[in-house]
Amino acid sequence: KASGICAGYGDVQVLHEVDLTVKAGEVVCLIGSNGAGKTTLLRALSGMTKLTSGTILFADRPMQGLPAQEIVRRGIAHVPEGRRLFAGMTVKENLLMGSYLRGDGRAVINKDLDMVLAAFPKLAERLHQDASTLSGGEQQMCAIGPRHHGQSAAVDDRRIVARAVAQACRRTRQGIARDQIAPASPCCWSSRTSPPR
Repeated sequence: KASGICAGYGDVQVLHEVDLTVKAGEVVCLIGSNGAGKTTLLRALSGMTKLTSGTILFADRPMQGLPAQEIVRRGIAHVPEGRRLFAGMTVKENLLMGSYLRGDGRAVINKDLDMVLAAFPKLAERLHQDASTLSGGEQQMCAIGPRHHGQSAAVDDRRIVARAVAQACRRTRQGIARDQIAPASPCCWSSRTSPPR
C-alpha cells in the first residue's frame, strides 16, 4: 500500500500525493501518457527514486527509505523497461540472478526456478542459450523471471502470475480499444475489476 507518495527528480516534482493499494494475488495495470509519472511511481516503490513524502507498506512493513537491494530482499522487484539482460550469460544464469540475495538454500531456489520455467515454458527450451539471442518476447520473459524468482510470495501466487499478467494485459487492451482510453495522468485497475470508463 502506497499513501501520499510524492517524488521527483531534483526540483521537479513528478508525483503529487499518489495513493495505490495492491492486494495479495492481484495484478494492477498502471496506464498513463508519456511523462505522467508511471516510471517514477514504479521507481519510488522499488527504492530507486527517493520519496519526498508518503509511506509504502508491504506485508505491513514500512519500505520507504530502504535501499533498493533491501526492498528486493523483502519481496518487491522492479522489471525495468528495455529488458536489460546480461549478454554472454545463459538464460538459466540470468534467471538465477533473481536468487542472488536469497539465503533459503539451493533446493528451494531450484524449486522456484522450476516454477518460473513452468510459467514461461519457452525459457525451459532455451535454458542453456545466450540470453541476448532470444526473441524480444522471450527476452521479456527472461527479464521478468528473475524478479519473479526472487520474490518471497507464497508458492501458489507464483503459479498464477503468468496467467494473471496475461489476463490483465488483455483487459487493458480491450478497455482501451472499447473506450478509447487516453488518460492524461496515471490510472490503474486491478485484474479483479473492470477497466475504468
